[in-house]
Amino acid sequence: MSLSSALANAYTPNTDEILIFVGQDNKSVGGHGVWRDGYIDHVGMPAGITHYVYFSEGKTNDFGYSFDIGSVDGLNRQTRWGAGPMCLRCYLEAPGFENTLVHLSISMELDEEGRVANGDYDHLIKELADFIQEYRQHTFYLRIGYEFDGSWNHYEPEAFKGAWRRIVDHLRREDISNFATVLGASRFYLERSVWDAYWPGDEYVDWLGYSYWHNETRSPVVFELAREKNLPVFAAEVTPRGFWMDMVDGNLIWVDWFSLFFDHIEANKDVVKAISFINADWDADPMWKGRGWGDSRIQRNVQLKNRWLEKMAEPIYIHTPPNGKD
Repeated sequence: MSLSSALANAYTPNTDEILIFVGQDNKSVGGHGVWRDGYIDHVGMPAGITHYVYFSEGKTNDFGYSFDIGSVDGLNRQTRWGAGPMCLRCYLEAPGFENTLVHLSISMELDEEGRVANGDYDHLIKELADFIQEYRQHTFYLRIGYEFDGSWNHYEPEAFKGAWRRIVDHLRREDISNFATVLGASRFYLERSVWDAYWPGDEYVDWLGYSYWHNETRSPVVFELAREKNLPVFAAEVTPRGFWMDMVDGNLIWVDWFSLFFDHIEANKDVVKAISFINADWDADPMWKGRGWGDSRIQRNVQLKNRWLEKMAEPIYIHTPPNGKD
């Protein structure tokens, strides 16, 4: 399906297209406001941006950052929680972002999925709904409770499913149609039994997703599930973990990591319809510093940047916002 002329339907790429998103914070993406040294400034505007918000109130995370009370942290004003600056409104109000797709990842960590499910955070759901309605020219891909299987999230399956359905039901009651849901795991080989345990219902899942940090050879369960249920797949967090881009030969890292990743994608292009590359200086932020994530900014390596631009020029990859595409 192409972007509706009414601008009120979720955009789904054509069968021969893979959308390119970039994240994961305002500094990494750049292209607006005070953030002028990111991906957009050096590489160009991608089809979409990846952003993160929290459904949590007043709690303090392991890095000493406390979440807002009464508002969705990271949505309407700038905040930090140990990673880079987060402000979704800052993007969408900036020139050049008028048609950008939005991959919005919603965290409920710190045991908040139960409070979302039981209605304690209905005011946060309403704030999100109002925001999506306000920016109805954009499509929002909502990765609710992203990386649901991650041990760091501690999501209880029944509460997770209840929270998912409560958020989606609210959006549907408001007759909001410019969104799609993404059930995203932390790895593409996640066992089917775990997918089943967290599955909120076929009528609630529009896309499947997974994170990709290392080249893998294990069975891609997410692709099998996608083909079974006829759903598109979002490679929702992609980064070559453990590489510092300004310290390696760009052609070698392309061969060692990027070419293998794109082989993985193109072998499954019947289901993979979106990729989000995390273009971040991971080691610069408290949340990731010293944990071996590295610096994945493509603009830090001329050879790598040139190889990336060559790949993005291939017809299958949609690297610019789909402005009224047929």
